[in-house]
Amino acid sequence: NPSGTVYAVGSNSRCLRVCAYPDLSTSSWDEPIAPEVVLKRKDYHRGSIYCLAWDKTGQLLATGSNDKVIKLIRFEDDSYESPVGKEIDLSFHDGTIRDLIFASWQPSTSPMLISGGAGSSRIFITDCLTGSVVSSLVG
Repeated sequence: NPSGTVYAVGSNSRCLRVCAYPDLSTSSWDEPIAPEVVLKRKDYHRGSIYCLAWDKTGQLLATGSNDKVIKLIRFEDDSYESPVGKEIDLSFHDGTIRDLIFASWQPSTSPMLISGGAGSSRIFITDCLTGSVVSSLVG
């Protein structure tokens, strides 16, 4: 996350976790530090979570999976404990989603998500406010 306060982890067990970075100033470095999980979603996807990306504000998180779905989850503040509104599912890929990155284009104020995946190897550019595909490229 761009704020540097949390990070997100997806897993083969289909679980999404958002964890707080530990305070390393009090760490002895001799013992591993257990993560502080601030948000946990079991069975977040129907398949393994392969990739994820935060937008530049740190308030929008995208996850991609071998279930061929991209999920968008919004946060309103820096607590990350409770998402805002309904999560958005994007189902236009025909294979495992392998990579996600957010981008911005002027004059649009909407965050754009670029996603790539297996199957037809298409690259999609999606408007995250509307959930609609803006462009599709052959990869």
